[in-house]
Amino acid sequence: MNKSCGNCVNCEKGNDFWSCENYDRGVGMPYNVTPPHDDACSNWSANPEDKDKASDALRYYVDHFWDDKEDYD
Repeated sequence: MNKSCGNCVNCEKGNDFWSCENYDRGVGMPYNVTPPHDDACSNWSANPEDKDKASDALRYYVDHFWDDKEDYD
């Protein structure tokens, strides 16, 4: 299979615009992956279980960053 954003589970396709919040250069923000900008990134997957995996990991990290840290008073 030829990898592209078009066959990735993380790609959101609109009528005129494709976007991805999981694109490895998008830093958790919607990234334009409309062709010809549809090169597969390191978060490409065809497995439905991987949908939003990168964004979920980032959210978890941000939500729990201070959980194990010493209090700074």
